[in-house]
Amino acid sequence: MKMGFLLRGISKSQILPAHIEKRISPSNICVGDERLFAHEMERCWGPCNVIALENLTILGETWVQWRYLRIVNNYRSYHRSHRRKRVLLGDLTHLFHQHVRIDEVLWVHDEWSSNYFHWLTDVLPKLQA
Repeated sequence: MKMGFLLRGISKSQILPAHIEKRISPSNICVGDERLFAHEMERCWGPCNVIALENLTILGETWVQWRYLRIVNNYRSYHRSHRRKRVLLGDLTHLFHQHVRIDEVLWVHDEWSSNYFHWLTDVLPKLQA
């Protein structure tokens, strides 16, 4: 696996190339609901990447690399900039909570991973990869 360095403390590597996936309809789908998921039966995927971050502190939805004086919270999409600022301010309160140190963590994530369907069809295959 070849690593490319984006910034000091952040590296990126591709583990799967772009591809097209054809899916079969789930056996538990309700009659009449097929049309709701028709657009997901054939999916074009971009490359699947792993981004490694060193010396990271997680404060709620905000990630901080103190060593590089960097806030890394652009892994999430915000629809409005004032939401980003409000989340950041709220996350700073986590500085006053008890901390747990974990040396290595795998965080599998995408834009829609809080949705059950996307968790099963988008996120878990990335974890398997």
